[in-house]
Amino acid sequence: MSAPDRNLARALAVSVLAAVLLGCGSRPKPNSAMFRAGEQRTGVFRDSGPAGLANLRWRFPTRGEVRSSPVVSGNTVYFGSWDSCFYAVSADSGKELWHAKTRSWVFSTPLVQDNRVYFGGIDHHVYCLDAATGKLIWRTRTGRLVTSSPTIAQGRLFIGSWDSNLYVLTARTGKVLMKLPTKGWVQSSPAISQDVLAFGCYDSCCYAFSLKTGRQLWRFKTRGVVFATPALVAERLFVGSCDGTFYCLESASGKPVWRFPTRGEIIGSAAVRDDRVYFGSCDSTLYALNAKDGALVWQFKTRGEIRSSVSLAAGILYFGSNDSCLYAVSAETGTELGRFRTQGDVRSTPFIHGGSVYVGSHDGSVYCLGRD
Repeated sequence: MSAPDRNLARALAVSVLAAVLLGCGSRPKPNSAMFRAGEQRTGVFRDSGPAGLANLRWRFPTRGEVRSSPVVSGNTVYFGSWDSCFYAVSADSGKELWHAKTRSWVFSTPLVQDNRVYFGGIDHHVYCLDAATGKLIWRTRTGRLVTSSPTIAQGRLFIGSWDSNLYVLTARTGKVLMKLPTKGWVQSSPAISQDVLAFGCYDSCCYAFSLKTGRQLWRFKTRGVVFATPALVAERLFVGSCDGTFYCLESASGKPVWRFPTRGEIIGSAAVRDDRVYFGSCDSTLYALNAKDGALVWQFKTRGEIRSSVSLAAGILYFGSNDSCLYAVSAETGTELGRFRTQGDVRSTPFIHGGSVYVGSHDGSVYCLGRD
């Protein structure tokens, strides 16, 4: 093949890849019924929640640990359990509406859009169910476990697998359009902002791909596994690593802006709002940093490792700890506003909707706490 022919072939390949990723250049629809309350994965909710955490509205028991984070769409709460079932319950009463059996545990947090609910399974599959009935619409097999949580951009669903690929599927049929390869498990969930698709990996790297061309923009190497999901805000990427360091990178280049060391692994994802970033560490501490320079603003100590991601709603931070508690803390001062004790580790990420907060526990239950 001549040089001009090779150049033409490369150009055609890039254009096809871009069409697959972007669906002819369109942008994702705004949607908060997913992990981290949106495709940028900032963990910021539009609703407000309770401060005191003293009013238990209901508790829904399952037969396995609930590590999947509940998501609320309309008046329905969706979540998976380690009893190999995926559930839909009433947000008002906690009454079961339906459940669907999978072939193994469900760790992935669901995404709800257009009357469909999408999630991954430990059984190596990505699922799409009818959100109203739980009826299976499609199921697509990957090479290994799927603990990542999906996002959708114009009809294309993005989700990671432990087979070292980030999958791009058609949301309508589940057809595999392509795989973005890495060198390790992908438990982190993909974040999208403008032209950047970013996620962490077991190979200790954070990856960014271009949505316009499908090419890898950069790969940033940390010194530990990156389980956390990046948050993309104002041309910056915020993510923690199991090396105990929290990183701020330029989202376009992967160049480090600042880094902040802790004394434990960072597994959960950060909440980012305005000039503040909030995250927990396995050193049992919740940190608030200046988003511009990484300076410590305040810190809050719990009695257990913090593996839960942090959620922010109306000036209140919600997160779980391995001391079995769900916490509510002032985002401004770091003052504790309330806590609720479950009977197991709280690694699920709180979801705020309609004045209530919803969270799962290793005791096998999902809890709904409302205003006092």
